[in-house]
Amino acid sequence: MIMDDLDPSIYDPQDGQPAPPPKAPRATSPRGRWRSWLEPAVVIWWLLASIVMVIAVAATWLEIRATARDRSIIGRGEKITALVQQIDNASMPSRKNYRPAPERNPDAMLNFTLKDGRAFELVPLRLDRQRDKLVVGETLEIYVDPADPRARLTDRLGVSPMDYLFLLVLLAPAAALAGIVAAIRRAGMLRTWRLGEAMLATCVDTQTSALHPFSRQVTLALCDSADRRAIKVVMPGAGGIPEVDEPIWILMRNRQPRTAIVARLYA
Repeated sequence: MIMDDLDPSIYDPQDGQPAPPPKAPRATSPRGRWRSWLEPAVVIWWLLASIVMVIAVAATWLEIRATARDRSIIGRGEKITALVQQIDNASMPSRKNYRPAPERNPDAMLNFTLKDGRAFELVPLRLDRQRDKLVVGETLEIYVDPADPRARLTDRLGVSPMDYLFLLVLLAPAAALAGIVAAIRRAGMLRTWRLGEAMLATCVDTQTSALHPFSRQVTLALCDSADRRAIKVVMPGAGGIPEVDEPIWILMRNRQPRTAIVARLYA
């Protein structure tokens, strides 16, 4: 059954069918605005935006902490020249001139002497900023905190805001783009509610939904129509899971199943 010019006021509750939705254009309710964010075509995009943004913020926070530590070492420490004694398992003198793969952050053992004359051997340091210069038997400039030379040292020779904002600058546009797509998809759902064609369908099957663990994916078939395409929608379990053959009013734009929404969830 397709409701083109059907007046909802002639609805007869005695015929066992649910009440049809109002005629278009329909007013949008707060319930409908909230529901539009929960449609599968919208959820996937705002979830993606949220995940990317959380990753960007978490990675930025960790980098801020590391940068703050290195800034403290640079500010309070000494700039010295250290000898690269060992990289991973390659050490002097048998593996002199050994160079690790450039994409790795290798573990190095360094020998160095502070300005006060104290000498340190085989001090571990994971190289980050100068890994491309790392060669067994060569020297490397580093900063060392004289108060704790074995624990507080860094191969970073300077600090800039991009050291900790790089990932945020890289990922924020991707999160924003996913959020924009979510907003566009949501606007399409609300447009379907306001202007979509009302059609009566029956429930054919219900299944659990991985994306919506508290909802059900419902397969519908149109009533009184030659169109035999299966229409899939998601309905919350809290609102009552439909039974097989239960009639349900849906709305679609241009008879496209991907635009289908359940009318009663927006009313």
